[in-house]
Amino acid sequence: MLRKFEELGVNIDGVGYGFFFGEAEFDRAGEVVRITIDPPEAGNPPLVLDIAKLVPERVALRRKYGSSFLDICGSDARSHARRYELFMALSDTIEKAYADDIRDYVADVRDTSRFDAA
Repeated sequence: MLRKFEELGVNIDGVGYGFFFGEAEFDRAGEVVRITIDPPEAGNPPLVLDIAKLVPERVALRRKYGSSFLDICGSDARSHARRYELFMALSDTIEKAYADDIRDYVADVRDTSRFDAA
């Protein structure tokens, strides 16, 4: 399932940040798996946050730097931390914003799966 969003922000410790525009992709369980954020300036590429790429990247950084890799000042660790935290915060906001759509989508997936299994 894909859902476009506009002027969507994140809430961190009770404070709202950002006005993001883009699209979110959900898996069959109704969880966000990919977020594409439109660039604020024309001509720049969108920022794609894909959990299937972020998790292996996180594992590789942990292997490279050890368990305290988030404390490392390397640009690769900082970049990853920003993208990962942005994905987590936005996916939470998106899942709340589209809770009704997600519930309907998951119910349809379950019904289709039952029908296909019969």
